[in-house]
Amino acid sequence: PSNEPIEFAVVTEEDFIQREENQRRRGRLAEEIAVKAEVERLRKAGHQDPNGAIETVSDQPARGYDVLSIEMDGRPRHIEVKSTERLANGTLSFMLSSNEFDKSRSLPNYWFYLVIEVESDSPEILTVPGSEVLQEFLTAKTFEARFCSGVSH
Repeated sequence: PSNEPIEFAVVTEEDFIQREENQRRRGRLAEEIAVKAEVERLRKAGHQDPNGAIETVSDQPARGYDVLSIEMDGRPRHIEVKSTERLANGTLSFMLSSNEFDKSRSLPNYWFYLVIEVESDSPEILTVPGSEVLQEFLTAKTFEARFCSGVSH
């Protein structure tokens, strides 16, 4: 073992707040892009009122999706919007809550709209059926820990 001191990157509270604000801003932008694309999808399919057929529900996180749209046959389309970047090897990565993953399994017609390069002049949207995001693709990044205090062992 080396006796060299270990250097740690210092992340200030301001850095953390700025990163969170940037993530929220990119998320809102991705949602706007996805809603416009969804309006266009419905318009091209011949829907009479594509703007009226879409409801943004991202302010209700318990739903597990951001946008409620519709199919031409009247079925609901549940859309979770994610902002992502394409990594050097072509891989896409995005954060997903356990509720969003559970809803992607339990709700019919659930879609992930992955908005790639959201801040570029030409963002791309990859639409992925929820059933195609498999559990084996998930990597735990955050854990909830529970324990009973005051219990002696």
